[in-house]
Amino acid sequence: MQCVIERKQGQDHIEVIANFLWQLWKGRNEKQFKGTIRDSPVISGLVVVEWGEFKEAAMGVTQKKKQRFVAANEALGWKPLEENQILINTDASIDVHRSKGGLGLVARNNSGKLMAVWAVALDQSGEIS
Repeated sequence: MQCVIERKQGQDHIEVIANFLWQLWKGRNEKQFKGTIRDSPVISGLVVVEWGEFKEAAMGVTQKKKQRFVAANEALGWKPLEENQILINTDASIDVHRSKGGLGLVARNNSGKLMAVWAVALDQSGEIS
């Protein structure tokens, strides 16, 4: 993962792949719950459009907005990371009806750059499957 991030436009590749997987998941849910099927060109088109919108939104964040965000969160006790610090967020989910679950982790540096991701599925015994 680190080699992809460090590669020229590696972060862009990760973002596009994540958006592609999200679109596949949404397509799967539409088929499962609504009975509608998305064609491959539609999914590909949505990936390109939504990734472009994401990039535009990310570039539109001004320093002033960032400062207001930091100030508001500091009032709640949050402090921005110092240089060379990494923030690790974790999450877990359990489906008791199917006896399955999962764990996930995301690590970002002080500028918000994605450093690592990890996810694993668990079976009914809690063993990694």
